[in-house]
Amino acid sequence: MQLMKPIPNLQLISLLSRSPARDPEHSKHAQILSRLNNLEAGFYGEEVVEYQLRYLPKERFHILHNVRLSYQNLHFQTDFLLLSPHFYLILEVKNITGELYYDPIFQQLIWTKTDGTTVGLGNPISQVQLQK
Repeated sequence: MQLMKPIPNLQLISLLSRSPARDPEHSKHAQILSRLNNLEAGFYGEEVVEYQLRYLPKERFHILHNVRLSYQNLHFQTDFLLLSPHFYLILEVKNITGELYYDPIFQQLIWTKTDGTTVGLGNPISQVQLQK
């Protein structure tokens, strides 16, 4: 499986190369570049996971990437969906530097960045439970 760069990444790359925002002095340049860097880091994380998934036996697993599914008028996207005769596995890839801590009391993922600042992230367990 060869991953294709996601459309939002390609759109931001194009925007930075063809619009006035390509000028570092433009008021939106830093915002666009920051968003692109986040998307590119996420895609890199997916490439790393995809590399490891290549070693699964192709006759036993079917691997879907960047799947958007609907169920009862609800839609969701998942990074990878592994299908086998025995189970389905949802993989959500995060490419984060720093430290992650899951607080079971508040059911929240806490990210301590490399600069020491902390950010509360959504509950990844709830996310996958909902997708399941």
